[in-house]
Amino acid sequence: MITALKIIAILAVGYLLGSVSVAVIVSKYLFKSDVRDQGSHNAGSTNMARVYGMGAGLLTFAGDVLKTVFAMLFGRLLLGEMGFAIGGIACIIGHCFPVFFGFKGGKAVAVSGGIAIMLGWQYALSLIGLFLIIAIITRYVSLGSLIAVVMIIPALIIFGGYGPWVYFLAAVMIVSVWYMHRGNIKRLLTGTENKFVPGKRKK
Repeated sequence: MITALKIIAILAVGYLLGSVSVAVIVSKYLFKSDVRDQGSHNAGSTNMARVYGMGAGLLTFAGDVLKTVFAMLFGRLLLGEMGFAIGGIACIIGHCFPVFFGFKGGKAVAVSGGIAIMLGWQYALSLIGLFLIIAIITRYVSLGSLIAVVMIIPALIIFGGYGPWVYFLAAVMIVSVWYMHRGNIKRLLTGTENKFVPGKRKK
């Protein structure tokens, strides 16, 4: 009974933290507009950078990583590795479908980056490094995201240190990122995906 209540608490806190859409908050309060009405219409750090500039994109990414860290730390405090993973999963769901912003959120990439950071520097370096290499070379941020997130499984096998719950978290990461990028996948296959070009900071 106590374990069930702890799981419910972790899910609730993780989801609510995930639902704090940093992109929407930053765009509305700093730029007086909703990023979801511009660019790719996605509430994520890439669209923020595309519309408002790299500074806005980095600020959004940092905020999304921070909420992931809090969600996973809270989970680990209550239920160890199991809670750690559940907190990350709940944060992903909240980020993609935020209750505070009409269930229209991001594509789970920044949260996945936060999870990689929480897993350890090896994971962060592997996933975020691979993402940056692919995104910089091809200028397709979506392609970098899709390939990098899949590498979480090989990284877990190589570096080790985690049990089944974290592998489950990794599976949810992959499915979420690929599902939220289904439109991007179609455009990549047809050669119509837009390459990333950072916008200029709007006053």
